[in-house]
Amino acid sequence: MEREEVLGRPLSFYEWAVAVGMEEETLRRQMEDGKAARELLIKTNINLIKSMAVRLYAGQEKNENRLSVDDLVLEGTQGKEGGREEE
Repeated sequence: MEREEVLGRPLSFYEWAVAVGMEEETLRRQMEDGKAARELLIKTNINLIKSMAVRLYAGQEKNENRLSVDDLVLEGTQGKEGGREEE
């Protein structure tokens, strides 16, 4: 942040609240709500990945190259992490 460069240190929580024009407690609540929403989104996406992996596994032909459900879930979660890093 530009202000951090000027100050030569990270902004305090109070300074962040002032910078965004909020009361400190309001900012804390909104940050907590945001973290809770993020965790719920991650958990929901993992459940979706698991569901899709089971369906894909059931639809695969049975041979030695068939991926396990665990492998499919791992691939799905790694793909999701890659997408999250791009944001």
